[in-house]
Amino acid sequence: MILTLTLNPSIDRTLCVKALTPGREMRVISVTACPGGKGVNVARALRALGVPVTSLTLTDILDVLPRVNTTVIDQKGCSSRFLEPGPLIAKAQWHRVEAAVRKAARQAEGVILSGSLPPGVPAEAYARLVRGTRQAFLDTSGPALVAGVHAAPFLIKPNREEAEALLGYRIRSRAAVRKALRSLAGYGIKRVLLSLGEEGLAGTNGQDFLRAALPSRRGLTVGCGDAALAGFLAAQQLSAGAIHESPLHQAFKHDAGFAGALAMAAAAGAANVGVAVPGEISGALVKSLTEKVVIERL
Repeated sequence: MILTLTLNPSIDRTLCVKALTPGREMRVISVTACPGGKGVNVARALRALGVPVTSLTLTDILDVLPRVNTTVIDQKGCSSRFLEPGPLIAKAQWHRVEAAVRKAARQAEGVILSGSLPPGVPAEAYARLVRGTRQAFLDTSGPALVAGVHAAPFLIKPNREEAEALLGYRIRSRAAVRKALRSLAGYGIKRVLLSLGEEGLAGTNGQDFLRAALPSRRGLTVGCGDAALAGFLAAQQLSAGAIHESPLHQAFKHDAGFAGALAMAAAAGAANVGVAVPGEISGALVKSLTEKVVIERL
């Protein structure tokens, strides 16, 4: 079983309007809302791919309200997101959260620590949790990422901008991508995935430096990075023979190794484009897209 942790969960609202025009009154055509937060999105995608998963959020532990994140999208696909900070967490409350997470993590083979930290939670929170778990997968940004990489989680998955902020240089060329992967792996991290937006997904296992590319898909991209992480972990579980009822069995060959896992990650991320609920991806579509992924060496 994989445990996903969402320390800053949300209610994600999406408002559809005819045309997104700043400074103008806009009538809403439709509204959708669902539980959100990066860990919640990953859990949904893992379930869709047949991976046993338990989702744990801050609101499961403390009596606090989740933040509300709002996405406004128009009929041409143009969108803007408004992200609330989350509830203020006192020191005593954080100690309760940390104890609950450590207890839950003892029952899991791996723990996904993803998303932002709510106000009041120390920047080294994820780093502390990484050191107390058998296999940690970290997907965060800012000071939490800076502290977290020094704890050497098994895997990290920053996007280009997050990696640039961490490393202090621009990652805009093929050589820079390879340099960034090598630098991040240098923290003692076994697997590094680097989201490059429309340019695909790069990654390293410390030996191979690869990029997975797919034809671009248009639509809302909220949760695509979370789906990509789920795709990579699903491939790992398939490779280890840990899951037996997944729609991806025929799409993933057990000898495909790191390249195959990276391809499935890219396909899962692409399958999430345009979905109504982040993480609610189609296993059949992931299988189809995996066959179209192009893997190149960096």
